[in-house]
Amino acid sequence: MRILIAIGVLRQKEAGAAGVVLNHAAELTKRGHTVDCWYLEDLLERPAKPKRFGALLFARSLSRLIRQEPGK
Repeated sequence: MRILIAIGVLRQKEAGAAGVVLNHAAELTKRGHTVDCWYLEDLLERPAKPKRFGALLFARSLSRLIRQEPGK
């Protein structure tokens, strides 16, 4: 199975949410799945201003990328 995990935090192994995503991806890969992980810096070039729009901009960028490559 091909799996995409997208999370609106910075990619830091020692951070809470990012570390959990990396661990989940590693375990899913061990079980034979193909896993892509996309983080905040993969989708947004610069932080959102004002910051409260960060999740909205992340979701919009994620949606746009998924729609550009529907077969992936």
